Amino acid sequence: MISWEPPRFPAAMALSSFFLAILFILALFYQRFTQKREFATVGTRGISLRPMLVGRWRYIASGICIVCAVLWIILPMLMLIVGSFMRLYGFFSIKSPFTAQHWLSVFRDPLLLVCLKNSLVIALGVGLVGLAVYALIAFVIVRTQIPARAIISILAWLPWAVPGILLGVALLWLLLSLPGMSLLYGTFAPLILVLVIKEMPIGTHMMKVALGQISKELEEASLVCGASGFTTFRRISLPLITPTLISIFAIVLIAALRDISTTILLVTAKTRPLSVLMLEYSRGGQLEVASIIGVLITMMAIVTAMMARRVGLRLSIEA
Repeated sequence: MISWEPPRFPAAMALSSFFLAILFILALFYQRFTQKREFATVGTRGISLRPMLVGRWRYIASGICIVCAVLWIILPMLMLIVGSFMRLYGFFSIKSPFTAQHWLSVFRDPLLLVCLKNSLVIALGVGLVGLAVYALIAFVIVRTQIPARAIISILAWLPWAVPGILLGVALLWLLLSLPGMSLLYGTFAPLILVLVIKEMPIGTHMMKVALGQISKELEEASLVCGASGFTTFRRISLPLITPTLISIFAIVLIAALRDISTTILLVTAKTRPLSVLMLEYSRGGQLEVASIIGVLITMMAIVTAMMARRVGLRLSIEA
């Protein structure tokens, strides 16, 4: 319905409401099933962090992981890199099919630096704002006794029931219809907000699991010894959940770097990220240039994941 001419956004939103109802029922069953099956694993007693020995099964597991990585990650990435050096994407039979001219033209284009800066601003904003929002929601669900916390836990799943482009349309109509909100259009604020909402399920529930694994006995012992609530969180809870915080930050940052559908209707010429620029080049028939931008986005995601893994492992060892 969205791809029709003209797009049928009201009908598409009505259809998404059907998926919202289905996901709400599934989330309700999930809530009922897991509310009595959550156990703290980090408490006042000692715990074992040794790797599990699986014997000969480790070779089978490693083989499956390698095959999946080759088929789903390495081969598509190699095709993307090869396509960025081709005169015509996918045409290997022409004379001298490979060239570096596309790379030179892309790096000479000042638009690339502008879109790169926009992508970094949006991604970092989503990562930082998302951490604060997800931590607050998870803390309310896990550590408070307010009556609405079960409903909040269920509602945190719902952004995944709405396609990204419909989230963008909904926020666009909100900006243009509410008095004073139109001033935010053309800024980074709507882009950061809609991406924070989109990644709320994964961020909130990862944070909820991390907090749920920490026994309340640790926090209660700190409070009994005279520490304030903020000191308890800063010196006990925060160091234990820091690896999870790093993981959530990396996940939402990478998602923001590659997102297209959620932000496509909210971007302007001044706030256009690399992902939208890649879409514009591909729709214009310049698949080679689009492949170059895709390689750049992928490399940024890989560097982010490697840094998050390195920092997270070091912090988990220190904790």
